[in-house]
Amino acid sequence: MLQVHGGWSNWQPLDVCSTTCGNGVQRMIRYCDSPAAQNGGRHCPGSSTMSVPCEKGPCPSPTTSPPRQIVNGGWGVWQPLDLCSTTCGNGVQRMIRYCDSPAAQNGGRYCPGSSRMSVLCDKGPCPSATEIPPSSMTRKLCDQGTCQVNADEEEGSLLKSVFKAFED
Repeated sequence: MLQVHGGWSNWQPLDVCSTTCGNGVQRMIRYCDSPAAQNGGRHCPGSSTMSVPCEKGPCPSPTTSPPRQIVNGGWGVWQPLDLCSTTCGNGVQRMIRYCDSPAAQNGGRYCPGSSRMSVLCDKGPCPSATEIPPSSMTRKLCDQGTCQVNADEEEGSLLKSVFKAFED
């Protein structure tokens, strides 16, 4: 079987700031599913989360405004599943929820746990290199044992990924 090393997805949008005033943090997340590691391939290096500071303006001083009720954040409903990350083989589908039911207010805590969840999906076996129709190749150039393949646009990405896997 072909070994496939994991690749990072794009960073997801920033979560809301963890505070309503003063300094807080926003998190971003990415997934090791572009492609997902398969058949003993390496998992993506590095971290799947990143935090960036956020500033929501000065907090009111206790002497200038009446005390406000602290509201801890609560999770909203899970959004529908994304499409499977692959067209064949094993992939990942993601769901997201927001900390907005209610949003944290007046120094309340941000929702505990993750705002994102992944589930595995199986799109059936991928075609092997021998199953790719020869009509998809327009020419094959070989020079001293090194070959390059130029393919039609429609099937080129599948062909390139098959040949890239043989290089690894």
